[in-house]
Amino acid sequence: MKYPAEIYAKAFLGALQSSGREEERSVIKNFSSLLEKNGDLQNHEKISLEIEKLMSKKDGGIFASIEVAKKAGAAAKKLAGLFSEKDVVKINILPELLAGARILINGEREFDFSFKRRLKDLFAK
Repeated sequence: MKYPAEIYAKAFLGALQSSGREEERSVIKNFSSLLEKNGDLQNHEKISLEIEKLMSKKDGGIFASIEVAKKAGAAAKKLAGLFSEKDVVKINILPELLAGARILINGEREFDFSFKRRLKDLFAK
């Protein structure tokens, strides 16, 4: 990537805030053109993730990433339901966790309830 995703996200949100409602469409189009010009269009997922993080922080919410071992709809939705409307919650499936879940809040605090961690702790002793 030519620039880090966080720089792209801050630039996009700054341009969006300084523009009016009528200009939003052109800001998005220009931003897409910039990504294509810099060869960073393939990293759009990282950039959109950073945009979501910054938007939730601005709104007073948190960004939570929930990683589960299996696609257990009810359990994952129950975990996601613990967060408020301001919060952005992403649910990812990671089979290497074996069972359980891992929750990462704002990229800083981690709550690891996975079976993989329990096995690691068991054999580390």
